[in-house]
Amino acid sequence: MLELVSMRTLYLRSGLHNAWPTCTVFHVAPLLRELIFEILRVGNLRTRSPIDRAMRDLLLAQLRRASPVPVGVALPRDPRAFTVAQAVLTDPAIRLSLAALCDSAGLSVRTLQRAFRREVGMDFESWRRQVRL
Repeated sequence: MLELVSMRTLYLRSGLHNAWPTCTVFHVAPLLRELIFEILRVGNLRTRSPIDRAMRDLLLAQLRRASPVPVGVALPRDPRAFTVAQAVLTDPAIRLSLAALCDSAGLSVRTLQRAFRREVGMDFESWRRQVRL
C-alpha cells in the first residue's frame, strides 16, 4: 500500500448481504467509517436492541450506497509483458525487482513499461499493487 493502512472486519449474518454475491472492497465514506468503529466498539449487535438494529440497518444502507473499488486487473497482450504479468499473478508477493522480472522475460524495463501503459492503461508498479489488492 502507498500509505498507512488499517483494516476492520465486520461479519454479517447470512441473508443480510445478498447485494454482494462475491467479496467486495468499498470506498469508505466518513459516516460509514465512524459507524464501523462504533459497531466494533459495541461488539455483537443484538436484534432486541432498537439502537443496535438501527446501527445494523444504517450499516447496510451505507454499504449499499458505497462505491466498489475495482479489484480486477487487465493483462497485456505483448507476449513478453504477459510472461512478467503471469509471474506476478502466480506469486503476488514475489520480491523480484522489475529489472529481474524483465530479464527473465527477455525485455527491457522501458519496453515493459510502454507495453503496460499502452495495453493495460497503467504503469507496472500500479498494476502490481492492484494484483496484490
